Amino acid sequence: MLIKENQYKAKSFLLVLSRKSTIIIRTSFALLLFLGTLYVGAESHRQGWIGMVRNQVRLYQSMISEQGTDLAAKALSGALATPKHIALNVSFKHYEKLRKARDRAIAQKMLIQGENDFVPATFVYEGKEFPVKIRLKGDWIDHLEGEKWSFRVKTKGATTLFGMKKFSLQRPETRNEVYEWIFHTMLKREDLLSLRYDLIQLSLNGKDLGIYAVEEHFEKRLLEHQSRREGPIVRFSEDQFWLARLKQEYPFPGRKLNRTASYESASIDAFQTPSWLSTPARRAEYKSAVSLLEDFRQGKMMPSQVFDAQKIALYFALCDLLGTRHANEWHNIRFYYDPIRSRLEPIGYDGNIGQSSHSLSYQASDTFRKSIFQDPIILSHYIAALERISQPSYLETYFKETGAELQRLLQITYKEKPAWKFSKQRFLANQAYIRSVIYPTTALIAYAQQSHPHKLTLSFRNPHDLPTQILGVSFNNKQLTHSLTHTLIESTKGEFLQHFTISLPDEWSSHADPISELRIQYKVIGTSTARETSVFTTPYLLRTDFTKTLTHSPANMNSFPFIHTDENLKKIFVMPGKWSLQQDLVFPSGYIVHVGPGTTLDLTHHSSILSYSPLIFSGSQTQPIVLSSQDRTGQGLIVIQASKESHLTYVHFRNLAQPNEPAWEVTGAVTFFESPLHCRFCRFEDNNSEDALNIIRSKFTLEQCQFSQISADALDTDFSSGSITSSFFSHIGNDGIDVSGSNVTLEEIQISDVGDKGISIGEQSRVVAKKLSIQKAHIGVAVKDLSQVDAQEVNITEGPIGIAVYQKKSEFGPGQGIFRQLTLNNVDKPYLIEHSSLLTANEETLSPNYQGQLVTELERIAQ
Repeated sequence: MLIKENQYKAKSFLLVLSRKSTIIIRTSFALLLFLGTLYVGAESHRQGWIGMVRNQVRLYQSMISEQGTDLAAKALSGALATPKHIALNVSFKHYEKLRKARDRAIAQKMLIQGENDFVPATFVYEGKEFPVKIRLKGDWIDHLEGEKWSFRVKTKGATTLFGMKKFSLQRPETRNEVYEWIFHTMLKREDLLSLRYDLIQLSLNGKDLGIYAVEEHFEKRLLEHQSRREGPIVRFSEDQFWLARLKQEYPFPGRKLNRTASYESASIDAFQTPSWLSTPARRAEYKSAVSLLEDFRQGKMMPSQVFDAQKIALYFALCDLLGTRHANEWHNIRFYYDPIRSRLEPIGYDGNIGQSSHSLSYQASDTFRKSIFQDPIILSHYIAALERISQPSYLETYFKETGAELQRLLQITYKEKPAWKFSKQRFLANQAYIRSVIYPTTALIAYAQQSHPHKLTLSFRNPHDLPTQILGVSFNNKQLTHSLTHTLIESTKGEFLQHFTISLPDEWSSHADPISELRIQYKVIGTSTARETSVFTTPYLLRTDFTKTLTHSPANMNSFPFIHTDENLKKIFVMPGKWSLQQDLVFPSGYIVHVGPGTTLDLTHHSSILSYSPLIFSGSQTQPIVLSSQDRTGQGLIVIQASKESHLTYVHFRNLAQPNEPAWEVTGAVTFFESPLHCRFCRFEDNNSEDALNIIRSKFTLEQCQFSQISADALDTDFSSGSITSSFFSHIGNDGIDVSGSNVTLEEIQISDVGDKGISIGEQSRVVAKKLSIQKAHIGVAVKDLSQVDAQEVNITEGPIGIAVYQKKSEFGPGQGIFRQLTLNNVDKPYLIEHSSLLTANEETLSPNYQGQLVTELERIAQ
């Protein structure tokens, strides 16, 4: 243990200086080892003294036979690796506190930690020093063996490291080396929430501890980094689970534990719970997230009403491919609450992948996973995902795309462990095993019995453990008319049969052995491969009346007399006229909703319109479509995951508010979520919401639209891409256009009388603009947080600040702006440029004119 208070920085400095020397020494050593091995073998054979060095020769021979020259190659590769270096410094007093906690954990064979166990420390990275808090982390004592202990780290203030405020540092073997990186990158590739994970070199108080894994912890930057809005991250608490094991399992090995260690008894909580209880709005989100998970556990809601069905299905499928049960155990899995859809998404954590899959997730016997796969919607998505990811091309493509970065991490691994082996074979074997499960030799046995001249009873048995779906019944190669299509045949135990009656065709009686001509077409649910069986092999409908929020309400358009549905065309028509809605209106997916000129929908009694289908609202200049609220309680229009582009033409939105349901965080009076939009000649007026129009994770086009008398932001785009042309924004309470994490093109935009920013560009957005006129805005254009704007023909008049370029959030970086043909008139401060941000105006690169954090100054000016 090196604890010398006045030598921390000196040792860190010397460690950095010695890096190049270390590389040369290790490279030379690897070459000498390889050449020396060949020399010893040759000389031993020539001189006949093999017996004298038998053990040493056997060691070398073992190394050569097992890995051959590959060992030397990996040692050389590792010696050339240059991982990022972090120097961690802890005072003697606080190091002693960590050591005592470590000794207690080893004595009791488990680490139990809390908030009071954090101690102050400092990090040095790339010459910068910043304060942090650290504690030991890990459940098992493999995190504490030797001198390489695992740490949980929190940066202080607004500082972040690699964009993270909370993270863990641990020996890579506690996460199965590079395999954990594969787990997270494969999840991220599928837009599933994952953790940032990398390998670095760590020194503690000047002593080199070697290679460590840095792993992101749970807080809002994890979500924002992956284009999600902030929401609670909840879990089944594992605290009682580990305490019960400490109290019972170790003193009484092999004996049954009491229920305090069970899934059924675990409490449900969130990360950063005090923050989520700090305001009524955040408390409502927290309550909803916790309640959803609890209602699932108690069986009050179907899993697909609680979880994002496709995402959780895909998550379990990837766990099967990668060979991990560990990552979906009830006490390891974490969930993000999506405040837009009011659903939970899984977050990948502690994968421990790389094992052979001896069964699949849906076959698990524990209550948690069994409950998940009792939902046929999730099960169907899960099998479809298994079918897709079990194709050989899936892994081939993944490793081709990630090969360079994987090689970098392997090189860092070989720096300490040149003998460590990486292999894809278990993943390939798991793919083959998955295919063998979802494509069984048979999954349907049918029997037939004729009990009536014109009727036939079909009895089905499913010997497979996945449901099968009836696709058709044919006789003599002709399809029969029947009601069995899409019927699910559940897995049956023993000889249990399910019975159905079908009508027989006229030619049935003319065949000597008609049943031999009968065939059943079917498939395993979720797969795309149709199968057929001769006749030897109930719909699985679980209904619930539970409706908690609008997003869980069933479609109800047929209960409105002015709405007509054409099931053949899959179109829904709102008849012309003036209609009052006194309850929520929900359109399902799979349709197109049409509204014609002159139609007025008056949303009263706090009603909303929610659609999962695209909208075709076709008004005219003289007969616009109007969505309004005479009693000013209407809670707007929400379109979620519509499969095709919506077209809104000459539509007026007036007096609308955002939905006001507990923990449903929709901020727009009009919201499009993962739903493409084309909007022309539309007006947004007199709204009472955080955003008049909010577009999230969608492609969009806005042409000749008007926003006026807006209480807060007019247009807010989050993680979207699109264009806005020939549009007007006037008398806006906050921002005219707010762009976050988006790529947007602007042309011929007029903005006036804005309470905050004319155009706000943030969170790594890209904006190309032409012909902008901004008048009487507190800030004309704000460019921040790694965003870039390239604009020409920009006119900003009458305002305190013309253009501000700065960094607001620590996990991002400075902004960049290029403005050509820029004119500013009657602007108090034409430019505010924070240090490190860049602004070019009229071909001149301007120098930063503000030191410190500009966001603080802007907030002060706004007060």
